[in-house]
Amino acid sequence: MNIKAALELIKEYENLESCSEINTILELYNVKKILRFMISAKTCSSDELDLIKKKDKEINARLNSFTKDITDFNIGDLFENTSVHYRDDFFGYIDHFKAYEHISPAAFLELLEHTNSAIFHVLRRKKIVDYYDDTIKEYICKHPVEIAEVVLRVHLTKDIEEGHTTYFLPKSLEATNKRDIIHEYINSSEANPNYLKLIASSGDDKSILLDVETRFAAKKGFENWMRQNFSQDTGFPIGAEVSFEYIDEDIHIDKSGELSRYTYNRKWIEDNLDYPTLLQNFVTLFEFADYQSRILLVSFDAEIGALEKHIGVKGKNDYPYGVQFVFKNILSTVQMQVYRAVLLNYGIQIEEVFEWFFENYIPEEFNIEGFSFTAPTPESSYREKSRDILAELDGVLKQYQLYSKSGKIDRELFEMISGSLPFDQIKSLQKEKYGYNTSDELRGILELLFSDQSIIAFNKKTQSQYSTFAEALLKDSMCSDDFEFYQSTQLERLLDKGIIHKAESGVLYIDSFKFPILSDLYYRETLCLPYVEDFPYVKELKMTGALEIESTLFSRSEQKYLDYMLNHHRYSNSKDLRNRYMHGNNTQTKEQQFCDYIEILKVVAIVIIKINQELCNIDKQ
Repeated sequence: MNIKAALELIKEYENLESCSEINTILELYNVKKILRFMISAKTCSSDELDLIKKKDKEINARLNSFTKDITDFNIGDLFENTSVHYRDDFFGYIDHFKAYEHISPAAFLELLEHTNSAIFHVLRRKKIVDYYDDTIKEYICKHPVEIAEVVLRVHLTKDIEEGHTTYFLPKSLEATNKRDIIHEYINSSEANPNYLKLIASSGDDKSILLDVETRFAAKKGFENWMRQNFSQDTGFPIGAEVSFEYIDEDIHIDKSGELSRYTYNRKWIEDNLDYPTLLQNFVTLFEFADYQSRILLVSFDAEIGALEKHIGVKGKNDYPYGVQFVFKNILSTVQMQVYRAVLLNYGIQIEEVFEWFFENYIPEEFNIEGFSFTAPTPESSYREKSRDILAELDGVLKQYQLYSKSGKIDRELFEMISGSLPFDQIKSLQKEKYGYNTSDELRGILELLFSDQSIIAFNKKTQSQYSTFAEALLKDSMCSDDFEFYQSTQLERLLDKGIIHKAESGVLYIDSFKFPILSDLYYRETLCLPYVEDFPYVKELKMTGALEIESTLFSRSEQKYLDYMLNHHRYSNSKDLRNRYMHGNNTQTKEQQFCDYIEILKVVAIVIIKINQELCNIDKQ
């Protein structure tokens, strides 16, 4: 649309010298960028190309000429007269044509002082920031609260990675200046709770002198804001209700209310109190993992909506997640809490079931000696239970690592190992455990099929009835004619690669052998190879180098999740359960200690699922 508009516009402007109004100049500046694209892309006829090249030179000459007329005396008026839609283009133009060389620091400072929004456009232009370094520093230090969020975005968020606006700060702005700016912001009435939470959850940062005291002040500020604004139960609920009742089915899910209600068959529990079944319930009833033992509680990128990825303030080292992960986390927590309570009614402690797995099941079922896990006593406090379980969990992972390396667990060697094992260093018993996509071409195919932002997700026939192209193919009869001409290239791409096929009737359908593999790579981010290694398409992907093979106990997404749950070294917003309880700086409130204890039980269940999968597949080596 812009290309067509640009062509029509350049035909209208016969005398460019008469163009002197700032918005017209900025319109020409944008047209110039479109013309340069058209010249390089060669997307027009030879006659149009000749016209474009001629007009491009004329526009460039006029813009250069206008630049020379910008002075200290009119810079303020020019910006004031600029349409709000062109405010950012104004400084883009100043930057591109180096008009700042005609404007004194004093006049530039006056421009900033009299136009509230100018500074945010200026800080996007590195050359301007470098040119007026001291001037911009002076303005920032005079308006700390106004600029604080930019300082925080530069140092603490992942804006650059996520494609958001990039800001630049003057080099002369020192760490002490940034510290003072952040302190002023925290103590101001204008502090945004999202940024207070960001500061509180970030690690120490020497570049802005961010320390634990500052983070604590931000934490208290955030809590105060929450009390003031959510004291009347405003907002919307998210979560689930879980119960065990005498029903005819194994599980009944009701999503008609504000909260989803999950009801499990209590009779099933009564009739199956054997420990193997009680552990298997974490997979079959509660769906902690899928049929490939991939843990489903993790945050998958495909579950984070397009808006969720781009709105809000995200820390540079945050564990990324969206509403779907929050729901899964709440549901699994309530499942564990209620399940534990039900088992206690039958005289069973869930920790004793965990102990049985390591102390009895592994040696009896797999003839492997050396695993040990001692359950805490029933009388222990939740703080003591958490510490004991975390220590035992560390021991179990070290025991497993020894077994995966040498096929046995040497107790004396085990007792010499100190510290905790990084999850990405714990090896699998399988030589080829996980396959990850490394192909840009395959990544593009996955986006076309499964992303709700795919260019072929919307079509003339079904409109927005289906959220993805794959869903439309599976649920409806689609033909090539149902798509616009600009979508045809991507359809041909999928046809050429054999991802989709065309029946004699013209109906498009997805390859049934490739679909489950592609779906797994998109929604689960990995293939667990022992389950799919005989699939011809998997063999093809391996042969072409599209899959990167790794042999670890936990998949990459599982490693990240466990680091989020237990450690602080990777994610600034982590729960940090292991470090807090093992180092003695855990919460002192019994309610929170109980909540942490439930989360730790979830982690143990996950580790058991993964180790059990490994041992059950040991005969495949």
